[in-house]
Amino acid sequence: MIATITLAAVLFNGLLYPEMGTIANAMQKRGQHVETLWHDQSTSSCPPFILGHSMGGPAALNQAASCRRAGKPVKGVVTIDPTGQVGATYYCPRGTRCLNYYDPSHLIGGGARAVVGATNVKMHGYSHLQLPSAPQVVKGALAFTK
Repeated sequence: MIATITLAAVLFNGLLYPEMGTIANAMQKRGQHVETLWHDQSTSSCPPFILGHSMGGPAALNQAASCRRAGKPVKGVVTIDPTGQVGATYYCPRGTRCLNYYDPSHLIGGGARAVVGATNVKMHGYSHLQLPSAPQVVKGALAFTK
């Protein structure tokens, strides 16, 4: 089973921050093939699951919508603190299961927000970069993509 993990390019002290590494490594350990893409990369693949953090969240939702239009719907999308265009509203594609973890107090990219049509879980106590490795998020994402 393939899962695509869509990341946002994040630099911290000049180093690339692997914010989705905990989830990706756990998925690989259980035998899932994981493709890692940056939020601005496009792909024609339609894997069973797509996960996205930060600007990767809207990209994951867009890819899932494209797959649905192409007749290759994905099973589910997990978004973590989706951010991007100020004031944008994000939608879970019709017929797709979506799970979204977010902290509305995070102001990066216009603020993390709920995803219309998704199961939305408000998370507090983690920075935007720490949220993908929060134990509840990791556990939930792994259960969702099994």
